[in-house]
Amino acid sequence: MYSYCREQNITLFTVSHRKSLWTYHEYVLRFDGRGDYELKKIDEADEAFGS
Repeated sequence: MYSYCREQNITLFTVSHRKSLWTYHEYVLRFDGRGDYELKKIDEADEAFGS
């Protein structure tokens, strides 16, 4: 499904705690629970990737 959406230029938001899905995305959006957020490009070299 993720590959198909990418091929069709469909913007997709995934709500999940599973880092294994990062492979299919370019960015991660994190909310801190206090009204702030961080939008960060996913870097496979980052030690947090896939852990």
